[in-house]
Amino acid sequence: GDQVAGQAPCNRYFASIHDASGVGEIEIGQVASTRMACPDDQAMPNEQEFLSLLSAVHRFSFITGQLVLTANMEGATRTLHFAPLVNDGD
Repeated sequence: GDQVAGQAPCNRYFASIHDASGVGEIEIGQVASTRMACPDDQAMPNEQEFLSLLSAVHRFSFITGQLVLTANMEGATRTLHFAPLVNDGD
């Protein structure tokens, strides 16, 4: 569809997503998130970095079954790798 959403370490996030007219090229809009308190002091900075990177994504691909998002941020190319969730029957 035209939305991306998920669960970061502490908060749920969501944003619009648009095809950028090239194969594998996308634009993700401003990412919004809930504002839950996070019991882990280390998780919040990681979450903020993840959400900032998500806003800078411009390309997606799949490598060995993993979604790979590529972002340009502050002059550096960064990649985010997402492995599929495995349901162990619970």
